[in-house]
Amino acid sequence: MKLTNIITGMLLLAAPCASGQQTAPQDAQPVHTATIYKKGDNGFDTYRIPATVRTKKGTVLAFAEARKHSRSDTGDINLVLDDKGGESNVAKGTVKLSEGTYSFKVYNYGTAYTIGSKIVDSGTKNLKSSYTSNVTLIASGGTYTFSFNKTTGALKVTKK
Repeated sequence: MKLTNIITGMLLLAAPCASGQQTAPQDAQPVHTATIYKKGDNGFDTYRIPATVRTKKGTVLAFAEARKHSRSDTGDINLVLDDKGGESNVAKGTVKLSEGTYSFKVYNYGTAYTIGSKIVDSGTKNLKSSYTSNVTLIASGGTYTFSFNKTTGALKVTKK
């Protein structure tokens, strides 16, 4: 393809924007932004790979990797969930895991909840903010649902 054809195509695509012509639908809603995860918040050096999901009830769930000491791909890396505006006291997520041993803490608004205990595939543990050792999940592999009750501190892990 000739360079002139490529440039002509690019100009045609940019023409509505350059002419001031509106390209968004007339009923488009304004975009609202909010900073949910910021470097240094809740004792984490860096937040990476953010994602958001809107539930059927309209609650926006925000996920990210929270890296404790640096932005390195190794070390203390956590998955964080924030349900800004959420009405439920239960944070819930489902993930596919390979067979293996997983060590983690649950963070609720910057406070780490854990208990030096093991869960084998499924179970319920009452987590405390006063413990420092991680929860360990020994997984045989499959789809796991984690439910954390922010009021009682109960973590329920179920395997499908």
